[in-house]
Amino acid sequence: MKKYIREILILSFQIIFMFVMPILSNPYHNVECFLLVAKETFILSFIAGIILDSNLKYFYTLIVSLIFGFIFSFIYPIINLTDVSNVIYVFWFFLISSIGLVIGILVSLFLTNKKEDL
Repeated sequence: MKKYIREILILSFQIIFMFVMPILSNPYHNVECFLLVAKETFILSFIAGIILDSNLKYFYTLIVSLIFGFIFSFIYPIINLTDVSNVIYVFWFFLISSIGLVIGILVSLFLTNKKEDL
């Protein structure tokens, strides 16, 4: 369990932000809500690409998109925050988290190569 503490922390932050950000944003500005969660997803994916050492980081994008799809397709329609047609958002968050993860992995590889050269 201690082996996966960083993965658990990053996914916990992701879930918290996905629940809290849409509730705290203005309900009349869906684009603002999307951009807040997208920015946070990109940042957390970037951090995951840098600091995670296990092979679970390659599944991070899939986990994020599935969590987001579950939250926005089943939980938020119950409390009337969104409609059920949020499948496109699952794709966008998969794409955003993939880009952040790839950039984070590249930065991590660049930093480790720099250390080895010294």
